[in-house]
Amino acid sequence: MSHDAYLVPASSAEVPKIIGCTNKLAEEGWISPYTGKKLAFNWWREDAPYKHSHLLVSYFYAKNKADFRAGQDLKGLTIISDSGGFQIATQHLKGLKTDLQPEKVLHWQEVNSDIAIALDFPISMEEYMITPEEFKKRLEFLYNNNQVYQKNRNNADTKIYNVLHGDNLEQWEEWYNTVKEFKFEGWSIGVKPSYMPLKISLAIMFLYEKGIRKNLHILGTTGMNVIPIFAYLSNFIENITYDSSTFGQGAMSRNYITPMSLRWDISFGDKTNAKNFKELPCKCPVCQHMTIKEVMDPGSLGGALCSHHNLYWTVQYSYLMNTLKSEKRLFLKFIDNFCTPETKHAIDFIDLAMKQGFKVAYDRYIIHDELFRWKQENPGKLTLF
Repeated sequence: MSHDAYLVPASSAEVPKIIGCTNKLAEEGWISPYTGKKLAFNWWREDAPYKHSHLLVSYFYAKNKADFRAGQDLKGLTIISDSGGFQIATQHLKGLKTDLQPEKVLHWQEVNSDIAIALDFPISMEEYMITPEEFKKRLEFLYNNNQVYQKNRNNADTKIYNVLHGDNLEQWEEWYNTVKEFKFEGWSIGVKPSYMPLKISLAIMFLYEKGIRKNLHILGTTGMNVIPIFAYLSNFIENITYDSSTFGQGAMSRNYITPMSLRWDISFGDKTNAKNFKELPCKCPVCQHMTIKEVMDPGSLGGALCSHHNLYWTVQYSYLMNTLKSEKRLFLKFIDNFCTPETKHAIDFIDLAMKQGFKVAYDRYIIHDELFRWKQENPGKLTLF
């Protein structure tokens, strides 16, 4: 039984590795300029500067590897596999059609993961709101794939998670009522915008009201204001996980999280705002084994090291929230000092929903509709079907 919320770092590659790390670096690691010791980039390896227990992989990126665990030391690592629906849908929106075979996706997930997210197309992808007709088609797409998953699964050790999508309560109700008949082992939720703690709390408490008390994954969201929500909700829901690839900004743009705040970063490389730094402003397990030169120099090493550093501090923040949540006074004091007011509003909403039910809390806190008006109202511009 787990009553913590676990960060699940994403790997967007054919073989599991930290974002921004080349295959050569993932295999060989790097040499500490201070100790001469070889260190691994992949956070699950014994020779990594720190270890973390979870990994998310995507069928879209790794489908050509029938068994990507082969030859990898992944012992003790919980692997969640995403169906790749978001990436496939993105291709469809660009006019690049992909031949989808849900049974093939399922069997790949069963071979390669402990938890499999059902094959879905998210509704919160485009700049514009989708039409009601497109909403129903994406819902039908998941329903049909769930039928395939239910009929063809053959590995009882792999848990399958259903998916909830929607931009408002009415859509959540329709979506849930359509797919609730599938008795999988858990649920995943896709909520956008991913930076709104109250809206994320609404979606999770909607499922809680439906009786969901364990095995919940939140898709593609993290950050200083929402991680406390997941930690707090783990007091009531067993085994909450959430995935993120934000740490990969280290490799993509040399963004380097400051140790005291996830929301502020320093830029290194050719667009640095820290050209006068003589040393790195951090002594984490990664930064103890690199110098300012590595993160300034061109090439993939500096970016991979920045991502490694970013992931460490995101994991540490997750651990901090899991610890503080057991002492509510300290937990709320931290939120008051370091998070936006909406994080506290979300906690208050959760508390009221626990005491008086979801509807009472919903009616009291959702007095404005900004939560559900984040997209431009120009429906019908883009469709997947």
